[in-house]
Formats: sequence, structure tokens, C-alpha cells
Amino acid sequence: METLAFTEEVSAHSASRKPRNSWIILSIVASLVIFVLVLLSLLVACFLFHNKQLPKICWIHGKSPKAGSAQAADSRDLSMERLVTSEAPIIWEWHQNCSGSGSGSGSSLEILKSDMYFVYIYVARMEDLTTENFFTVQLVQLNSNLKPKIISRLKGINATRASVTLGRPFYLEKGITLHLDINAGLEHIDSDRTYWGLFKI
Repeated sequence: METLAFTEEVSAHSASRKPRNSWIILSIVASLVIFVLVLLSLLVACFLFHNKQLPKICWIHGKSPKAGSAQAADSRDLSMERLVTSEAPIIWEWHQNCSGSGSGSGSSLEILKSDMYFVYIYVARMEDLTTENFFTVQLVQLNSNLKPKIISRLKGINATRASVTLGRPFYLEKGITLHLDINAGLEHIDSDRTYWGLFKI
């Protein structure tokens, strides 16, 4: 019996397919490795960002003003403006979330660290139809030599539910004390809606 010898001829077409298949496999593996590396770096970045502590915003807030003991009104001239104060100092209920930047006590807020601060004020007047004058709110700074300086003066009309507001940054130096003075005291001021304070920028 005669055996037939079959020889498999390698065609040019199949010979060229083998290197192309390995090139495709290498490309897919390289792409997967790059994808995994990018994914891992994103996961690490997200983990680090998620666990990073955001800086704490330090704030001091005074609310619910009450009248203190009576004192004589201060009428010293200050840079062509007269310092207006009520007959009694205004005592505030102070709240703060950190120490080291400032300290609220009684009628004043003392700056313990020189820095930029955002000061905000909201003074609401009760309904009063008997007067047509303006009411004045002043933010007064006392330096270490106890010389008062008006750093902001606000006026509001004495109309029904009138209010004055302020919100602006100040550079405040260590050792100064801030006071909020209202020319008519608290007689016509809505204490539940009146507040002021600052936070460190």
C-alpha cells in the first residue's frame, strides 16, 4: 500500500497573520497595563484628597446684645468725626470655634494675632415710627494706647424694620480691641436679629 505523503504548505497569507496576531495581543496587554496604572494613580489621589484635612476656619461671633452699666458718652473728636457711643456699653454673648486669633469678652473683641479678617455686622432696628433721625453704628478700634479710631461708620434710617449691614476684610494687628457702638444704645434695636463678628481669611 502506498502512503500518500501530505505536506502542509505554509502560505504567505498565514505566515503574515502570525506576527500580526502577536502585535495585537501585545498592544492589548500594554493598553491594559497603562489603564490599570492610571486607575491606581487616580484611586490613590482620591484617597489622599478625601482624607486630607481642610484648614479650619477660625471665627468669633457676638449675638444677643444686652446693655451694660451706664457710662458717660464719649465725645472726643476723631479725624473730623465724632465718636458716638450709647450711655451704656453693649455686652455681647460671644461664641468662637478656635483660640489664638481673637477673643470676645463683654463688649469687645480682642485680636490676638495680626492677620487679615473678614468683619461682618448686622444691626436690626425695631419698629419705631416716632423718630425720623438716622441711627449710627460704628466699628471702633482701640489700640494698645487706648486711643479710639473709627474704622467703619454705618447709618440707617429710623424707619420700620430698618437695618445696617457691613461685610468687608480688614488687616487687624495683634493687641487691638474692636467695639461696636450704636448711638441710641439698644432701646430701639432688635437684639434677636442683631449680631457681629469676624473670621480669619
